Amino acid sequence: MRANTAFSRKTVLAGASTDANVPMSLGIPAIVIGGGGKTGGFHALSEWIDLTDAWKGAQTSLITVLGLVGVQGVSAPLLEKRPPRAK
Repeated sequence: MRANTAFSRKTVLAGASTDANVPMSLGIPAIVIGGGGKTGGFHALSEWIDLTDAWKGAQTSLITVLGLVGVQGVSAPLLEKRPPRAK
């Protein structure tokens, strides 16, 4: 949401069937970030995508990841660092 706010974009929070369902079912936090562009007619012969401004999806994804992990000398991570897994 912060990435969208930084670029004056609207954040849409909605539930749906996504690839994030698998990690969430295993107790692993997961999110889905829109890929950019406009789409419609999902999973039908009339499915479509307009790639105008699709670069905004990649930009939002990058800014979100950088916010979560932090940027050395610029910002602290929003996520806590996990200890390494035992072998």
